[in-house]
Amino acid sequence: MTTNYYHFSRKDWMNFSHHEISPLKAAELEAIKSLNDHLSIDDVQDVYLPLIRLLEIYIDNYHSLQFNRALFLNQNTPRIPFMIGIAGSVAVGKSTTARLLQRLLEWRIPTAHVQLVTTDGFLYPKKELEIRGLLERKGFPESYNMNALLHFFTQVKTGHPVKVPLYSHETYDIIK
Repeated sequence: MTTNYYHFSRKDWMNFSHHEISPLKAAELEAIKSLNDHLSIDDVQDVYLPLIRLLEIYIDNYHSLQFNRALFLNQNTPRIPFMIGIAGSVAVGKSTTARLLQRLLEWRIPTAHVQLVTTDGFLYPKKELEIRGLLERKGFPESYNMNALLHFFTQVKTGHPVKVPLYSHETYDIIK
């Protein structure tokens, strides 16, 4: 049976990092982590460094494809950003993972401009969540303005200027 998924033990996966040493120290990792996240320097070393190596391969090939396509078409086309999405249930460590990947990508590819955009800014405003009866479901898929999120992705991918909506954890609402 053919599958699109690979299965590796942690030991096998960690060998893909070619024994690179993590650039992070314990204090920096603590600053990246959200409350109650369980993440260690060993996790960075064993799990995230191989992932960064794999992402670097994808990013290099993505940029190579763009360059060669422009040559083939004899067009000067804008460079389209490589985007990474992180999905998961509420409070499983998506933000910590995103901050960690951002830091490691900046370390591994120093010429990259790595930006972090959280989906919190695409939540419906608190008032709208109340009207829809979704205030208790904040953070679940139905509480997001998916049209705004998709429009944002389209604008980024087509090279248009974008405004990133911001969310305040102090007011638990979108900032105008």
